[in-house]
Amino acid sequence: MSNSGTKWSTEEEVQLCTSWVTISSCGVTGKDQDVKKLWRNIHDHYVQHWQGDPENIRTQQALESRWKNLKKCLASWHDALTKAAHFHESGKNMMDELYQAHMYYTRATKGKKFTVFLCWEAVKDHQKFKTPPKGFTQPSSTVEDSPVESATNLDADNDEEEPSEVRPPEERLKRKMLGSRGRWKKNKTDIFK
Repeated sequence: MSNSGTKWSTEEEVQLCTSWVTISSCGVTGKDQDVKKLWRNIHDHYVQHWQGDPENIRTQQALESRWKNLKKCLASWHDALTKAAHFHESGKNMMDELYQAHMYYTRATKGKKFTVFLCWEAVKDHQKFKTPPKGFTQPSSTVEDSPVESATNLDADNDEEEPSEVRPPEERLKRKMLGSRGRWKKNKTDIFK
Protein backbone atom coordinates (compact mmCIF):
# COMPACT_ATOMS: atom_id res chain seq x y z
CA MET A 1 0.00 0.00 0.00
CA SER A 2 2.95 2.39 0.31
CA ASN A 3 5.68 3.12 -2.15
CA SER A 4 8.46 2.82 0.39
CA GLY A 5 11.92 3.25 -1.06
CA THR A 6 10.75 5.12 -4.14
CA LYS A 7 11.68 8.69 -4.93
CA TRP A 8 9.24 11.33 -3.75
CA SER A 9 7.36 13.12 -6.51
CA THR A 10 6.86 16.87 -6.44
CA GLU A 11 3.13 16.32 -5.90
CA GLU A 12 3.81 14.17 -2.83
CA GLU A 13 6.18 16.75 -1.34
CA VAL A 14 3.76 19.60 -1.96
CA GLN A 15 0.88 17.64 -0.41
CA LEU A 16 3.07 16.87 2.62
CA CYS A 17 3.92 20.56 3.03
CA THR A 18 0.29 21.60 2.56
CA SER A 19 -0.86 19.05 5.14
CA TRP A 20 1.85 20.15 7.58
CA VAL A 21 0.86 23.83 7.22
CA THR A 22 -2.85 23.09 7.60
CA ILE A 23 -2.54 20.90 10.69
CA SER A 24 0.29 22.73 12.45
CA SER A 25 -1.40 26.11 12.10
CA CYS A 26 -4.86 24.95 13.13
CA GLY A 27 -6.15 27.42 15.71
CA VAL A 28 -7.97 24.72 17.66
CA THR A 29 -5.43 21.91 17.91
CA GLY A 30 -2.24 23.22 16.31
CA LYS A 31 -0.21 24.03 19.42
CA ASP A 32 -1.92 21.62 21.82
CA GLN A 33 -0.95 18.41 20.04
CA ASP A 34 1.78 16.07 21.08
CA VAL A 35 4.12 14.98 18.29
CA LYS A 36 2.41 11.62 17.72
CA LYS A 37 -1.02 13.20 17.41
CA LEU A 38 0.34 15.97 15.18
CA TRP A 39 1.79 13.45 12.71
CA ARG A 40 -1.29 11.23 12.87
CA ASN A 41 -3.40 14.28 11.95
CA ILE A 42 -0.97 15.32 9.20
CA HIS A 43 -1.10 11.81 7.76
CA ASP A 44 -4.91 11.77 7.90
CA HIS A 45 -5.02 15.13 6.11
CA TYR A 46 -2.47 13.90 3.55
CA VAL A 47 -4.50 10.75 2.81
CA GLN A 48 -7.77 12.68 2.62
CA HIS A 49 -6.39 15.24 0.15
CA TRP A 50 -4.05 12.99 -1.88
CA GLN A 51 -5.02 13.18 -5.55
CA GLY A 52 -2.64 10.53 -6.81
CA ASP A 53 -2.92 6.76 -6.94
CA PRO A 54 -4.66 5.60 -3.73
CA GLU A 55 -2.53 2.46 -3.78
CA ASN A 56 0.65 4.49 -3.39
CA ILE A 57 -0.01 6.57 -0.29
CA ARG A 58 2.99 7.24 1.93
CA THR A 59 2.97 6.02 5.52
CA GLN A 60 2.98 8.33 8.53
CA GLN A 61 6.59 7.36 9.23
CA ALA A 62 7.54 8.19 5.63
CA LEU A 63 5.91 11.62 5.97
CA GLU A 64 7.80 12.35 9.19
CA SER A 65 11.08 11.24 7.69
CA ARG A 66 10.66 13.26 4.50
CA TRP A 67 9.54 16.34 6.46
CA LYS A 68 12.77 16.31 8.47
CA ASN A 69 14.76 16.66 5.25
CA LEU A 70 12.40 19.18 3.68
CA LYS A 71 12.34 21.29 6.84
CA LYS A 72 16.15 21.64 6.80
CA CYS A 73 16.09 22.57 3.13
CA LEU A 74 13.26 25.10 3.57
CA ALA A 75 14.88 26.64 6.66
CA SER A 76 18.16 27.12 4.76
CA TRP A 77 16.26 28.73 1.89
CA HIS A 78 14.46 31.02 4.33
CA ASP A 79 17.79 32.04 5.83
CA ALA A 80 19.22 32.68 2.34
CA LEU A 81 16.24 34.84 1.37
CA THR A 82 16.55 36.82 4.60
CA LYS A 83 20.25 37.48 4.00
CA ALA A 84 19.63 38.47 0.38
CA ALA A 85 16.91 40.90 1.48
CA HIS A 86 19.35 42.41 3.97
CA PHE A 87 21.94 42.99 1.24
CA HIS A 88 19.43 44.47 -1.19
CA GLU A 89 21.26 47.32 -2.88
CA SER A 90 19.91 50.38 -4.63
CA GLY A 91 19.34 49.71 -8.31
CA LYS A 92 18.98 45.95 -7.81
CA ASN A 93 15.73 44.19 -8.65
CA MET A 94 13.98 41.14 -7.26
CA MET A 95 15.83 38.82 -9.67
CA ASP A 96 19.17 40.07 -8.33
CA GLU A 97 17.96 39.39 -4.80
CA LEU A 98 16.82 35.90 -5.81
CA TYR A 99 20.21 35.24 -7.41
CA GLN A 100 21.91 36.29 -4.17
CA ALA A 101 19.61 33.98 -2.20
CA HIS A 102 20.66 31.09 -4.45
CA MET A 103 24.31 31.94 -3.82
CA TYR A 104 23.79 31.98 -0.04
CA TYR A 105 21.85 28.72 -0.15
CA THR A 106 24.49 27.01 -2.26
CA ARG A 107 27.20 28.13 0.14
CA ALA A 108 25.24 27.06 3.24
CA THR A 109 24.43 23.62 1.80
CA LYS A 110 27.92 22.96 0.46
CA GLY A 111 27.06 23.17 -3.23
CA LYS A 112 23.50 21.86 -3.30
CA LYS A 113 20.92 23.75 -5.32
CA PHE A 114 17.48 24.68 -3.99
CA THR A 115 14.91 22.66 -5.94
CA VAL A 116 11.73 22.55 -3.86
CA PHE A 117 10.18 25.83 -4.97
CA LEU A 118 6.62 24.50 -4.91
CA CYS A 119 7.14 23.31 -1.34
CA TRP A 120 8.41 26.79 -0.45
CA GLU A 121 5.26 28.29 -1.96
CA ALA A 122 3.19 25.99 0.25
CA VAL A 123 4.97 26.90 3.52
CA LYS A 124 6.26 30.46 3.06
CA ASP A 125 3.28 32.08 4.82
CA HIS A 126 3.46 29.79 7.86
CA GLN A 127 4.58 31.55 11.03
CA LYS A 128 7.72 29.40 11.23
CA PHE A 129 8.94 30.82 7.92
CA LYS A 130 7.74 34.41 8.33
CA THR A 131 9.95 35.45 11.21
CA PRO A 132 13.74 35.63 11.00
CA PRO A 133 15.17 32.15 11.48
CA LYS A 134 16.44 31.15 14.92
CA GLY A 135 20.05 32.12 15.37
CA PHE A 136 19.91 34.42 12.34
CA THR A 137 22.60 37.03 12.56
CA GLN A 138 22.55 40.14 10.49
CA PRO A 139 25.40 39.74 8.02
CA SER A 140 28.24 42.20 8.09
CA SER A 141 28.43 44.38 5.02
CA THR A 142 32.00 43.58 4.07
CA VAL A 143 32.93 42.77 0.52
CA GLU A 144 34.04 39.28 1.55
CA ASP A 145 30.47 38.43 2.62
CA SER A 146 28.91 39.68 -0.59
CA PRO A 147 27.51 36.68 -2.47
CA VAL A 148 28.80 37.91 -5.81
CA GLU A 149 32.31 38.52 -4.53
CA SER A 150 32.49 35.24 -2.60
CA ALA A 151 31.03 33.02 -5.31
CA THR A 152 34.47 31.63 -6.15
CA ASN A 153 35.23 30.75 -2.54
CA LEU A 154 32.18 28.78 -1.43
CA ASP A 155 34.10 26.76 1.14
CA ALA A 156 35.24 29.78 3.16
CA ASP A 157 34.00 29.66 6.76
CA ASN A 158 33.21 33.22 7.74
CA ASP A 159 30.60 32.72 10.45
CA GLU A 160 31.94 35.34 12.86
CA GLU A 161 29.05 37.75 12.33
CA GLU A 162 27.70 39.86 15.15
CA PRO A 163 24.08 39.10 16.09
CA SER A 164 21.53 41.84 15.71
CA GLU A 165 17.88 42.16 14.83
CA VAL A 166 16.61 42.37 11.28
CA ARG A 167 15.15 45.82 10.72
CA PRO A 168 11.38 45.78 9.95
CA PRO A 169 10.31 47.11 6.53
CA GLU A 170 8.90 50.33 8.06
CA GLU A 171 12.27 51.07 9.65
CA ARG A 172 14.08 50.39 6.38
CA LEU A 173 11.77 52.83 4.60
CA LYS A 174 12.29 55.42 7.32
CA ARG A 175 16.06 54.94 7.11
CA LYS A 176 16.02 55.41 3.33
CA MET A 177 14.11 58.66 3.72
CA LEU A 178 16.57 60.00 6.28
CA GLY A 179 19.73 61.75 5.25
CA SER A 180 23.18 60.76 6.53
CA ARG A 181 22.68 62.80 9.72
CA GLY A 182 19.17 61.60 10.48
CA ARG A 183 17.45 64.58 8.85
CA TRP A 184 14.67 64.24 6.32
CA LYS A 185 15.82 64.60 2.75
CA LYS A 186 14.44 67.56 0.82
CA ASN A 187 11.05 67.12 -0.87
CA LYS A 188 10.04 64.28 1.50
CA THR A 189 7.12 64.57 3.87
CA ASP A 190 7.08 63.18 7.35
CA ILE A 191 4.87 60.14 6.84
CA PHE A 192 5.73 58.70 10.24
CA LYS A 193 4.13 61.40 12.45
